[in-house]
Amino acid sequence: MVLDIVFQSGEFYNNPSSFDWTKLLAPAATMIGVYVAYRAFNNYDIKKLFKKRQLETVIELILIIEASEFTVYVNKGNSSFQTTICFNRIHSSFKNQELKKRLEMPNLIFSHKVLNEMKYLVYANNPFCPKIIANEIKKLTEIKFEENLQNISIKESDYVHLKFEDEREPQFVGNPVTWGIKNPELQTIESYLHQIMKIKLTINKWLKKFDIDDINLNLEPLVKSERNKFRFGVRKPEQPEK
Repeated sequence: MVLDIVFQSGEFYNNPSSFDWTKLLAPAATMIGVYVAYRAFNNYDIKKLFKKRQLETVIELILIIEASEFTVYVNKGNSSFQTTICFNRIHSSFKNQELKKRLEMPNLIFSHKVLNEMKYLVYANNPFCPKIIANEIKKLTEIKFEENLQNISIKESDYVHLKFEDEREPQFVGNPVTWGIKNPELQTIESYLHQIMKIKLTINKWLKKFDIDDINLNLEPLVKSERNKFRFGVRKPEQPEK
């Protein structure tokens, strides 16, 4: 464009040997500056749109988590206990005396729906979900199981079943169930709920980058019970005091 203007002026053709090429510098610099500014504006606009979509995704996620719930069914030999835990009232669940007794019970069982179909789990692979949040959700999607080497079946002992309210209690067919959860941090109701709270705290931390610090969430630390680990109904031996 700059060269075209110069050639059309006729100055170059009238006396090309004495043509002052420095006259091109100012308009050329202007054109380059405009181009760089245009690219920078486009890049800024794209980043802005991406951050906006991320923010919308995180808000969608927190609304889904707050609306989620599951039923806890506890088998106790000749008796049983059942209650519903709402994720927007986890703290009150920890005050439920009947549930409190069972927070660290071994032999945690997940129904298929709780294990695979809770709506917040899909955000672990959502491209707009910030990695710091997605990584915490993945801990609930990567639950692994292993054989019970101590040969203590869930059928023959107490168990805790996390399920949806309309799902039936687990039906043990054939050989007694002899598997257990391999992930040491996800073997009790308490540990699962602590991970839900960790996801909420991570969301809150991410939102603060946008100066959003007045979100209506109860983020107080959960009261921890004794942190002895259970595996297949057997308590790990306590370490002697030094």
